[in-house]
Amino acid sequence: MFTAVWTATSIVFPLFVILGIGYLLASLHLIDQIFVRKANRLLFYFFIPLKLLTDTWTSQQTASMPVDLMIAVCLVLLLSTVCAWCLTRALKTDSKSTGTFLHTTVRSNYLFIGYPLLERIMGFVDPRASIITVGVITLFTLHGVLIMGYYGDEVDHSYQSRLKGILRNPLIIGTFVGFLLLKLQIPVPSLFLQTSSVLLPMATPFALITIGSTFYFSRSVIGSHIVAAGTVMKLLLSPLIALLVMRLMKLSTDDLIILFVIFGTPSAINTYSLAQEMKCNTTLCSSIIFASTCLSVITLTLGIMFIQAWL
Repeated sequence: MFTAVWTATSIVFPLFVILGIGYLLASLHLIDQIFVRKANRLLFYFFIPLKLLTDTWTSQQTASMPVDLMIAVCLVLLLSTVCAWCLTRALKTDSKSTGTFLHTTVRSNYLFIGYPLLERIMGFVDPRASIITVGVITLFTLHGVLIMGYYGDEVDHSYQSRLKGILRNPLIIGTFVGFLLLKLQIPVPSLFLQTSSVLLPMATPFALITIGSTFYFSRSVIGSHIVAAGTVMKLLLSPLIALLVMRLMKLSTDDLIILFVIFGTPSAINTYSLAQEMKCNTTLCSSIIFASTCLSVITLTLGIMFIQAWL
């Protein structure tokens, strides 16, 4: 039990500390709202697309996409979205909050927390988890663009407009370019690797500090029933739906671990950047991210203990 507690805590607690640093910097007026807005644009248009491009391009996996696992991911995403939508009807949220709730409560921090968690649980990163990354990130991004684009404060909700939004999305472009370069077997230039190795380690702490400072400016929302419902949806209901789908599809234990990581980790940091660009409720988004990250120490510990008992 101590090992499980230490594993989850050692992954999540440093992230919580960096979030706290962001909050502290904002409270000391070293960070203002103008900086936060520009920082989120920098994350959305540069850091996150660069990470997706680099991770995809430098992947050495040659196996095909695990179709069964990808189908399971799609089913869990669909069922979780339906469940979240039912909650928004019960909570009577407005349009902007509905878009934020539907996406933030189903999209997990797969890149920044999922990989370390997989390695801690399994002792290595399963090749299927690496291969499916492109599909999962693309699926999550499409989900966010469609949901937040529909419910956000945008004038044009036509299919043509939404399609343009998807094709112009920096996260989609970064993933697609990386996948294309990988398939064309274009070697990664050493200069690119050296440059990205310096830049990319900045992405996670920079994003966390930005979210932490955002929480300071939107702290009045924490404690609301909508945030509480969103956190429960993210940390409890989505993983339970993933477990149900896994049982129905009779997937392997390794696939259970991957699904748990995809849907059981706290809300993804880049959902805030997307919410800001799509003009959804960024205050609610940052609150759910902060709350789910803090409480994930408990839920991840319980999840890891369950998986260890399962194994």
